[in-house]
Amino acid sequence: MPHLIAAAAYDGLLGFEYGIAREILGRDRSELASDWYDFLPCRVERGRLFSSHGLEIRPEGTAEQLARADTVLIAGWRDPLERPSENFLERLRAAHARGARLITICTGVFPLAYAGLLDGRRATTHWLHAKTLRRHFPQIRVEKDALYIHDNAGPGQISTSAGCAAGLDLCLAVVRADFGLRIANAIARRMVAPVHREGGQSQYVEAPAGTSQDDNFGPMLDCDARLDGRAYRRTDGRRHRRPSFWFLTAHLPTALQERHRAHPSPVAHPTARYPRPRTLGVLRPEH
Repeated sequence: MPHLIAAAAYDGLLGFEYGIAREILGRDRSELASDWYDFLPCRVERGRLFSSHGLEIRPEGTAEQLARADTVLIAGWRDPLERPSENFLERLRAAHARGARLITICTGVFPLAYAGLLDGRRATTHWLHAKTLRRHFPQIRVEKDALYIHDNAGPGQISTSAGCAAGLDLCLAVVRADFGLRIANAIARRMVAPVHREGGQSQYVEAPAGTSQDDNFGPMLDCDARLDGRAYRRTDGRRHRRPSFWFLTAHLPTALQERHRAHPSPVAHPTARYPRPRTLGVLRPEH
């Protein structure tokens, strides 16, 4: 019997995070694995449901089915400061008590926190909401920098992830654990996504953007911008499009050859010839 993944459906469900999970876990992949997941969106609120993007959600499953699932997915709760309904929280507790795996993306961690299922356990969320999670739930060991976390310390596995693209990383990690590296790689290739990113790496690295005042290429780029693609004349009378073109075609190839001579690399031979490109782009050695 296929592994049942129940995705909690409610008004304000984060559309991007849910779309990631639906694409990776909910799309028919029977050509890759005959026992692929059975993905079931389950209603946990009454009334018409709309995603954060305004798309109407029409879940086929019920809250009772969510409580009986093998894996429960929460793809982004609409408001970290809003306590979910007690019915929703009770279904989460029931699923956890049965040994279901719980997976959250972005603010989907908050319903688990309100249900008391993360007390004493490690968890993460989008860095914008990490302080809120830590402030309102000090009993949770919040790791604000992680992309995703698998916590197996307590009963049942709970996996939490940061927002947006980190949900993709977590979902691929789930596939990798359930079906192996080959199938996870095949899905990543189809999605033109990284095959694997370690969950413990930082969500982002804060670095100032370079400006013409603080980098060596600033004057050349400033000149490029002023010329705006117009031809200009060098002192020897030859015409070129931009200073950066002259730099890439005249100076950079020579510098790369000198570097390879000084530090031989198995990737490119020290005498590799670098072509003069017709347009700006990545220079590739010719062998």
